Amino acid sequence: MSSPGQRRDFVRIGLAWAGWIPGDDRSSDSSQADMLGLRPAVTWRSTVVQVKALETGATVGYGSRWTAPGPTRVGLVPVGYADGYPAQLVDSGNPHRVLIETPAGTRSVPVLGAVSMDQIVIDLGGLESTESLQGSQVVLLSDQPDSTVGLHPLARRAGIPPHAVLTSLSASIPRVYVADSQGGSVRSGVRGSTLESNVSVGRALA
Repeated sequence: MSSPGQRRDFVRIGLAWAGWIPGDDRSSDSSQADMLGLRPAVTWRSTVVQVKALETGATVGYGSRWTAPGPTRVGLVPVGYADGYPAQLVDSGNPHRVLIETPAGTRSVPVLGAVSMDQIVIDLGGLESTESLQGSQVVLLSDQPDSTVGLHPLARRAGIPPHAVLTSLSASIPRVYVADSQGGSVRSGVRGSTLESNVSVGRALA
């Protein structure tokens, strides 16, 4: 794509189908992506289905990997490794984070403990009005180029190739396609999650 002279009858675009290029984390040098007119086109969202209060010493997840240092609140998000969320994102003192939409704006919160088969637990202790956060949207994979939950940061934290993140996403996750960055809407049910794809990027690559 970046070397027209090498083209024949077809091009193997790889990650470009979703608006990314290999090795481009968008945080330092996006010149190649800019040259190709690429921008990330996939967002993975879910919702907080339950808010729970934990007492000091309560544990979370497989193997009780996280212990509450004091009274706090956590949120359950119905996404796990069976859906394609990397099981390698285990809280080992420097937890991976997701984004949650709150009345005060978007906030970054840690994922606690191990990734379960069908859920993750997020820390709501540092947020205000946690009781009202049930039903709030959670962004697991963002299409924003400089996001901390973009494809390359997520893959890097998991220690896997970015291709593996996208190809591991379960076929059971509902897909929503929007015509452009402003159009369409995300339908997110009480259970599960939703993948949102910007089809205008796909057209640009066609």
